[in-house]
Order: sequence, then C-alpha cells, then structure tokens
Amino acid sequence: MTRWNLRTIALYSHDGRRRDVNFRLARVNIITGDSHTGKSALAEIIDYCMGSSECHIPPYIRDRVSWAGLLWVRDRAAVFMARQVTRGGEPQRNHMYWEQGTVDAELIPKSTSALRESGTRDTVLRQFEETIGMGDASGETLSHERLGRRISARQLMPYLLQDDDVIINKTILLRGAQDERRRDLIDSVPYFLRVSDEETGALEAEYRRLIRKRAVEERRMNDQARIVADEHDRAFALLAEAVEVGLVARPGPDVSLAEARDTLRKAQAWTPAEREIGGDSLLTRLFASEADIRTQANRTRAAIQQSEELIGAADGYARVSRHQVAKLEHVDLFRDANDHSTCPVCNSDVREVLPSVTSLRRALETLASDVRQIELGRPKLDDYAAKRHEELDAHLEQLRVVREQIRGLSASKDLAILDLDHRRSRVAGRISLYLDSQATEGSAQGVNLAALDARIKELEELLDIEARRDRLEAEQQSIGTLATKILPALPFAAEYDDPSVYFLARSLECGILTGARRVPMRDVGSDENYLSLHISLILAFHRFFSRRDVPVPGLLFLDQISRPYYAAEDVDEITVTGGEDAAALRRYFAALFEESSHEGLQIIVLEHAYMAADPQFVDAIVERWSKKGKKLVPADWPAAS
Repeated sequence: MTRWNLRTIALYSHDGRRRDVNFRLARVNIITGDSHTGKSALAEIIDYCMGSSECHIPPYIRDRVSWAGLLWVRDRAAVFMARQVTRGGEPQRNHMYWEQGTVDAELIPKSTSALRESGTRDTVLRQFEETIGMGDASGETLSHERLGRRISARQLMPYLLQDDDVIINKTILLRGAQDERRRDLIDSVPYFLRVSDEETGALEAEYRRLIRKRAVEERRMNDQARIVADEHDRAFALLAEAVEVGLVARPGPDVSLAEARDTLRKAQAWTPAEREIGGDSLLTRLFASEADIRTQANRTRAAIQQSEELIGAADGYARVSRHQVAKLEHVDLFRDANDHSTCPVCNSDVREVLPSVTSLRRALETLASDVRQIELGRPKLDDYAAKRHEELDAHLEQLRVVREQIRGLSASKDLAILDLDHRRSRVAGRISLYLDSQATEGSAQGVNLAALDARIKELEELLDIEARRDRLEAEQQSIGTLATKILPALPFAAEYDDPSVYFLARSLECGILTGARRVPMRDVGSDENYLSLHISLILAFHRFFSRRDVPVPGLLFLDQISRPYYAAEDVDEITVTGGEDAAALRRYFAALFEESSHEGLQIIVLEHAYMAADPQFVDAIVERWSKKGKKLVPADWPAAS
C-alpha cells in the first residue's frame, strides 16, 4: 500500500522569505553535517506543527522563524498544515493553517501574507485525522472501570519520531512514555494494533451510558416504591393542609384516593399574588428552577429522538449500500478498474468507452465512498447521541436535587413567621412534588428494564475483556516476531545466543528472550544494543502498520544512528572510512535501505557521520549542512524585533 509521507518542511522568515527542506518519498533521506546547524530541531518542528501543546524548538530558531509547516502526500493527494511559531514567554498559538489538494497544486504559500488561520489546533488535527483515515475512537483501557480519552493525531508521534531523547534510551521505547503522556499512549496501543477500533469506542460509550441509566432507573424505582408505600397517607395529609390554608374546600367524609388527587390538582394550580412572585422567595425561585430544568430535559429528549432517527437512517442506507457493493464485487463485475476496453457484463471488446460502463464504474466508486464516509461519521453520531443521553441524565439528576430542596423546605414546621400566601405556596409546592412523583412513577413503570439488561449483557459479550486481552497479547507477539526477524541484520551483542525480541503493550516494555531467560532492555547493556532494540521494534511497528492498513503515516525520523560510535555534540561532520565502528554503522543503514524499499516507508536520518565510500549513503543525502555554510535557518534571516 502507499502510505502518507512527508514531502516538505517549510519555514518562513519574519521578512517574507521561505526555506524548504524537501524529502524523497518511500526512501531513506539523510541530512548530514556539523552539530549546531539545526538538525535536531527538525523533530521538534514536526512535533509542533502536528499540534504539540508546547513548543520546544530551540530559541535561536524560534526568534528567526515566524511560521513552520508540513506538506504531507500520498499518491496524488496532498495536505499542507502550518503553525505560527511563538518566541519564549509568549502564549502558544492554537490556530493553524490548513490546505488540501493534489500534488500538482501549489499548496505551500509563497509568503506569510497568505497564511491565514484556518481553524484551531484541534480542528486542523481533526481534518488531518479524517484525511489519513482515523475516525473517532477512544483509548482502550481493557477495563469497564475507565474509558480512555479520544485518540488523536498526537498519539501518532511516538511511532514517527525517534529523537535524541529516545533512540538509545535504555528504559524508554517510545517518545512520550516518560511523562504525562504515558497513560494516553498506552491506552492507544490497542487501537494501533487493531485490537480496538472506532466501533469498539462507540460500544464502550453506549455500555457506560446504559450502566448509568440502569443505576438511575433503579434508584428512581426504589424512591417510587417508598412513595407508593405511604401514598394514601400523604395524599390525605396534603389534602388536609390544603383545606387548612384555604386552597380548596373541605371534601366529604367518603372521598376516594382518586377524588383526593383531583382535588389536589386544583390546589396545585394556585399561584401567589404578583407581589409575592416578584419577591425574593427561595421557594418561588426553586419552583422556577424546576420548571426550567423540565423544559431543558424535554428539549434534550427531542434531540435524542432526532439523533436516533438519523442513526437509524444512516445505518439503513449503509446496510443497503454495502449489500449492493458486495453483490457487484461478488460477481467480479469490475475486474480491472483501469480496463476500459472490455465490457464488464459480457466481457466483449468495446471500441469506445460507453457512457453506461463509465456511469456504472463511477456509481460503484461513489457508492463505496458513501459507505466509507458513513462508517467514518457514524462514531460522531453515536458520540452526539451519547452526550445528549448524558445531558438528559444530568437534567434528571438536577431535577431530583431541586425537588429534594423543595421537599426539605416544605417540610419545615415553623410556619409562624409566614403569612398566608407563603403558607399556601409551601403547601402547593408539596402538592406539586407529590403529583409529579406520581406522574414519574407512571412513566418509569413503562421503562423496559429487561430489555435494558439484555442490551447491557449483549454489550458485555461484544466488549469481552478477556477476548480483547488475548488479541492484544497475540498482536504484541506479532510485533516481537517481526522485530526478531529484523534484529539479526543489526549489530547486537554476540553473547546473547539467538535472541528473540519481546514487547509488552500494557507497559511499553521490551527486551530479549534468550533460552529460558528474559532480559529487559535496560539490562541488555551498551548503547549499541539499546539502539538495535529501538530500531528493530520501531521498524516492526511500521511493518505491522503497512500490512494491516493502520492509519499511521509511513514516516520514521531517526536522530543520529551513529551515537554509539561517534560523539554526538560539539563536533564537525565526521568522515567515516573503515574499522569496526564503520562496519557496524553500515549494517544499520543497510537495514534501513532494505526496509524502505518494500514497506512504503520513508525514513529521515540526521547524521554528522559521513560515509563517503558508501554510494548508497551518499545518494540518500538530501542536504549537507555546515556551521559556515548551509544550515536549517539561513544566516541572514533576521530575529524578530
């Protein structure tokens, strides 16, 4: 498959100039040169343009660069996203630029004057996610206790960037695993290993919503059972109070419960004088709040009904469309999308493309595209409906609290300080609470708790935690197996006899298995071993992503593979000739060249080691920087005033 690659990193000066760093697609790209020329800043620029909440671009570059952007391409499609660079002490820029088109279009603006703000950081990241095929999915906690947060493009970065803090780290495998991002990163691993998906997240949200609804209904029914137990006494006690304050006339001695309720409804209709309504009465405000919450709850119920109707319509259309597409694909109607000389029905030759043939092809493509859009958009509808259900639950809880306040206030026996209207107001409030509770009881009795329990059980089976744990274990073994196949091509300590690589998804730990012994990465020893484990595993991830069509761009950024052999800081470019270190370094690059040749993977390597005798290495160099010559930021770019 073809994967998204990074074509260009574009930088803009404060005086209107633009500097492009261009890369080759699905190949190894090397930037070599002296230290302190801006090479390591490239990882931070990519991370910042991809929505980082903090800017860690070095100050010298931040002072001289006003905007930075990335041009992503896949086949004929292209997107350009850019972000204004902040200087130290300034608040982060949360608006970004976004442009989408084809590789033939000039998507990169020539100057900053055309870099308008297209949307917030979150909006632009959502557009990027939809473009690469990421839907709305939540982190998979493999537990019903906690729902992970939404997976975004930010969770892609650990698989794309192996920077100087990570590449030979003996305890950290992926970027972000050492700080507050760790939990979200771990929760997102099942999604990228295809153990969970957008549908799983929607089912998780529905499950938790139904569990909350079940608890609310159960509490409500328990409350109603208590109300029913003393209904008779409460009704006649309220009727006596209403008679006492003059809200209704005294009924006859043989009045029934139904007649008592009718009389109480008349008393409920009483309203205080205008002067009392306008006063600062707590009870009056509580009644007004109760009415307002009821109105909001009714509106939310209407929104839920509309969203469920829309979901039903979308599911129906998608179901019929998938059926039609499956029928056409089953009969192999369009065997070759590029063959316009053969009739797709009778296989006879046609001298010109018939309108009907073209129309059929276009209709099938449109139908398949519609189904894909519905599948991507369905989680958003489910999320909207789930949020409306949560709003309704919140309204009902607020209504319960307000009514409890009314009940508590109405239960006060200290009536001596109240005038007649206030006494009537309290009695009317208690009557309203009583009558509403009876109405709620009637509606709650109509809730099909058996159906609710059946759906909860069905969701528990669909979200089988044990089954998903087994799948996660199988897929993490797949990653280990792929890394084990890659490791022999890399330098690794000879004392480990035929090592196998292991990876633990729930802790982001890795290491080797040799014989019956497990050796964690931090114990394998030497920077060379740490480097080989990192590279074997990150390449294994990308093999997995490519073969399983996981929506992760085919980009791997490596900051200085030569770290175990040559000093990383305060040196000029090193020309590598011969010796054991040079031979080891060539093995790393040979493995990278091999990997990029058949996995659609673009690899960008930053180096200050220069292997002049290796033609493949020299050919892969896209730029060569020096302290006195070309570097990331041109020397004549001015600092911002």
